Amino acid sequence: MSDPTDKRLYRRVDVVIPFGFRPVDRAAVEAIPSPRPPRDASESPDPLIAMLERIDVKLDRILDRLESNDRWPPLQNMPINLSGAGVRFGCESPMTPGAFLELALVLPGDRPARICTFGEVVRQTKRGRSRNGAYESAVSFVALSERDRESIIRYTFQVSGR
Repeated sequence: MSDPTDKRLYRRVDVVIPFGFRPVDRAAVEAIPSPRPPRDASESPDPLIAMLERIDVKLDRILDRLESNDRWPPLQNMPINLSGAGVRFGCESPMTPGAFLELALVLPGDRPARICTFGEVVRQTKRGRSRNGAYESAVSFVALSERDRESIIRYTFQVSGR
């Protein structure tokens, strides 16, 4: 039964998946180019140009995936609480609310989704001795692509069985 006072936009699930993070400067987040708006089909009446634009987008995605292997934070299977808005996880070191992190995760499935994005620490709490870390950090996604957000939302629905 859902709580009528819960005002969250996205379903949250507790999962154990490959996850990693590392601190980054605000400048790294601000330097992210905004995604190109989707082109209207009426802008390119020439089918050859439309096909070349689709190929260009696919090549950008392939290159991003290849480059990401070298620059991703190290991943390890970790228990996290995940939603389309952010992630909560245990960590050993304290983080200041407002700090920025680079986040990486792999959503399991027939076609695993590899997601690398940035987040802002919104809350940090100290916990007792725990195998999941001495602190718990809640991080809100920033600069998450709509495609990646949709992948996370789809995954949370699959995991929760709804």
